[in-house]
Amino acid sequence: MLYALLLLIVDVLFAVTGQLLLKKSVSLQGEASFSLPNLPAFFLGVLARWQVWAALVCYGVAFLLWLIVLSRFKLSFAYPFTALMYILVLFASWYFLDERITVPQIIGVGLILAGLLFVSRAA
Repeated sequence: MLYALLLLIVDVLFAVTGQLLLKKSVSLQGEASFSLPNLPAFFLGVLARWQVWAALVCYGVAFLLWLIVLSRFKLSFAYPFTALMYILVLFASWYFLDERITVPQIIGVGLILAGLLFVSRAA
């Protein structure tokens, strides 16, 4: 059980890392234009960055870990733990990407944690 919970946490960490890498790649490329002639250049520029490919590897590892997690837990127990991604992305974005954290976001983190506590106790 403890091993499976650890896999669940590592799965979340890989998914969060993938999100951060994608954001970094897009930030380096610049803002996307919704003009059809400019979109291919935007996507090609993003796809040329190593961060996108590293993000895809992270998502692949997260996917494989998720399969193992699902083999050991009920979906109704495991899936709510993916909400940890919201919390970790919030704090990682603040730390690595210099994004601001607002009071409503902190309140949301508290509500997510409370929900996870209820879900984990119910299982």
